Amino acid sequence: MHCCSPRARVCVCSMSVKPVGDAGSAPGGDDAVTEAVVKRFQELRGREQTLLSQISELEAQEVEHRCVRARARASRCTSIPLLQPSLDCLRDARAMRALCRVVVDALRPMDATRKCFHLVGGVLCERTVADVMPVIQSNKEGVRDCA
Repeated sequence: MHCCSPRARVCVCSMSVKPVGDAGSAPGGDDAVTEAVVKRFQELRGREQTLLSQISELEAQEVEHRCVRARARASRCTSIPLLQPSLDCLRDARAMRALCRVVVDALRPMDATRKCFHLVGGVLCERTVADVMPVIQSNKEGVRDCA
Protein backbone atom coordinates (compact mmCIF):
# COMPACT_ATOMS: atom_id res chain seq x y z
CA MET A 1 0.00 0.00 0.00
CA HIS A 2 1.30 3.46 -0.86
CA CYS A 3 2.52 5.35 2.20
CA CYS A 4 0.26 8.33 1.60
CA SER A 5 -2.96 6.40 1.04
CA PRO A 6 -5.85 7.08 3.43
CA ARG A 7 -5.44 3.64 5.09
CA ALA A 8 -1.73 3.98 5.88
CA ARG A 9 -0.75 4.28 9.54
CA VAL A 10 2.67 5.81 8.97
CA CYS A 11 3.39 8.28 6.20
CA VAL A 12 7.13 8.12 5.54
CA CYS A 13 6.93 11.15 3.25
CA SER A 14 5.94 13.49 6.07
CA MET A 15 7.11 11.26 8.94
CA SER A 16 3.74 11.49 10.66
CA VAL A 17 1.35 8.96 12.14
CA LYS A 18 -2.06 8.87 10.47
CA PRO A 19 -5.35 7.67 11.93
CA VAL A 20 -6.83 4.40 10.70
CA GLY A 21 -10.47 3.73 9.98
CA ASP A 22 -13.55 5.75 10.96
CA ALA A 23 -12.69 6.04 14.65
CA GLY A 24 -9.94 8.52 13.87
CA SER A 25 -7.23 6.87 15.95
CA ALA A 26 -5.26 3.67 15.97
CA PRO A 27 -5.74 1.16 18.79
CA GLY A 28 -3.64 1.96 21.89
CA GLY A 29 -0.97 -0.71 21.32
CA ASP A 30 -0.42 0.29 17.71
CA ASP A 31 0.60 3.86 18.59
CA ALA A 32 3.76 2.63 20.26
CA VAL A 33 4.53 0.36 17.32
CA THR A 34 4.04 3.09 14.74
CA GLU A 35 6.14 5.53 16.76
CA ALA A 36 8.89 2.89 16.97
CA VAL A 37 8.69 2.38 13.20
CA VAL A 38 8.95 6.12 12.58
CA LYS A 39 11.89 6.41 14.99
CA ARG A 40 13.69 3.47 13.35
CA PHE A 41 13.06 4.94 9.90
CA GLN A 42 14.54 8.27 10.99
CA GLU A 43 17.60 6.47 12.40
CA LEU A 44 18.06 4.59 9.12
CA ARG A 45 17.69 7.78 7.10
CA GLY A 46 20.36 9.46 9.25
CA ARG A 47 22.66 6.47 8.80
CA GLU A 48 22.06 6.63 5.03
CA GLN A 49 23.10 10.30 4.98
CA THR A 50 26.26 9.47 6.96
CA LEU A 51 27.16 6.67 4.55
CA LEU A 52 26.52 8.86 1.50
CA SER A 53 28.81 11.50 2.96
CA GLN A 54 31.54 8.92 3.57
CA ILE A 55 31.13 7.53 0.05
CA SER A 56 31.50 10.96 -1.53
CA GLU A 57 34.61 11.66 0.57
CA LEU A 58 36.14 8.34 -0.50
CA GLU A 59 35.31 9.07 -4.15
CA ALA A 60 37.09 12.42 -3.88
CA GLN A 61 40.12 10.71 -2.36
CA GLU A 62 40.10 8.12 -5.14
CA VAL A 63 40.05 10.82 -7.83
CA GLU A 64 42.86 12.66 -6.07
CA HIS A 65 44.93 9.48 -5.76
CA ARG A 66 44.46 8.56 -9.42
CA CYS A 67 45.40 12.06 -10.56
CA VAL A 68 48.52 12.22 -8.40
CA ARG A 69 49.64 8.81 -9.66
CA ALA A 70 48.96 9.75 -13.28
CA ARG A 71 50.90 13.00 -12.86
CA ALA A 72 53.78 11.15 -11.18
CA ARG A 73 53.89 8.57 -14.02
CA ALA A 74 53.85 11.35 -16.59
CA SER A 75 56.74 13.13 -14.92
CA ARG A 76 58.61 9.84 -14.33
CA CYS A 77 59.23 10.94 -10.78
CA THR A 78 57.41 8.58 -8.42
CA SER A 79 59.47 9.30 -5.30
CA ILE A 80 58.14 12.87 -4.82
CA PRO A 81 54.41 13.21 -4.13
CA LEU A 82 52.95 15.80 -6.46
CA LEU A 83 50.05 17.60 -4.85
CA GLN A 84 48.70 19.41 -7.92
CA PRO A 85 47.00 16.96 -10.31
CA SER A 86 45.88 18.01 -13.76
CA LEU A 87 42.51 19.70 -13.90
CA ASP A 88 41.40 17.15 -16.52
CA CYS A 89 41.17 14.62 -13.70
CA LEU A 90 39.30 16.96 -11.35
CA ARG A 91 36.08 17.68 -13.14
CA ASP A 92 33.94 18.02 -10.07
CA ALA A 93 34.36 20.75 -7.49
CA ARG A 94 34.02 18.33 -4.59
CA ALA A 95 37.24 16.55 -5.53
CA MET A 96 39.05 19.86 -6.00
CA ARG A 97 37.95 21.07 -2.56
CA ALA A 98 39.13 17.78 -1.07
CA LEU A 99 42.47 18.19 -2.81
CA CYS A 100 42.88 21.75 -1.51
CA ARG A 101 42.02 20.52 1.99
CA VAL A 102 44.70 17.80 1.73
CA VAL A 103 47.31 20.33 0.59
CA VAL A 104 46.40 22.83 3.33
CA ASP A 105 46.49 20.06 5.97
CA ALA A 106 49.91 18.94 4.70
CA LEU A 107 51.36 22.47 4.70
CA ARG A 108 49.83 23.76 7.96
CA PRO A 109 52.35 22.11 10.36
CA MET A 110 55.31 23.15 8.19
CA ASP A 111 57.62 26.06 8.96
CA ALA A 112 56.53 29.15 7.00
CA THR A 113 60.02 29.61 5.55
CA ARG A 114 60.24 26.05 4.28
CA LYS A 115 60.71 25.63 0.54
CA CYS A 116 57.84 24.09 -1.42
CA PHE A 117 56.80 23.87 -5.05
CA HIS A 118 53.60 25.13 -6.64
CA LEU A 119 52.43 24.19 -10.11
CA VAL A 120 51.23 27.31 -11.95
CA GLY A 121 50.00 26.86 -15.51
CA GLY A 122 52.12 23.76 -16.04
CA VAL A 123 55.27 25.42 -14.63
CA LEU A 124 56.67 24.22 -11.30
CA CYS A 125 57.59 27.28 -9.24
CA GLU A 126 59.74 27.29 -6.11
CA ARG A 127 58.05 29.18 -3.28
CA THR A 128 57.83 29.14 0.50
CA VAL A 129 54.97 27.70 2.53
CA ALA A 130 54.03 31.24 3.57
CA ASP A 131 53.68 32.23 -0.11
CA VAL A 132 51.71 29.17 -1.20
CA MET A 133 49.27 28.77 1.71
CA PRO A 134 47.14 31.89 0.92
CA VAL A 135 47.00 30.94 -2.76
CA ILE A 136 45.77 27.41 -1.99
CA GLN A 137 43.19 28.73 0.48
CA SER A 138 41.90 31.28 -2.03
CA ASN A 139 41.67 28.52 -4.66
CA LYS A 140 39.64 26.46 -2.20
CA GLU A 141 37.31 29.42 -1.55
CA GLY A 142 36.94 30.04 -5.28
CA VAL A 143 35.97 26.43 -5.94
CA ARG A 144 33.40 26.58 -3.13
CA ASP A 145 31.92 29.80 -4.56
CA CYS A 146 31.66 28.28 -8.06
CA ALA A 147 29.95 25.08 -6.91
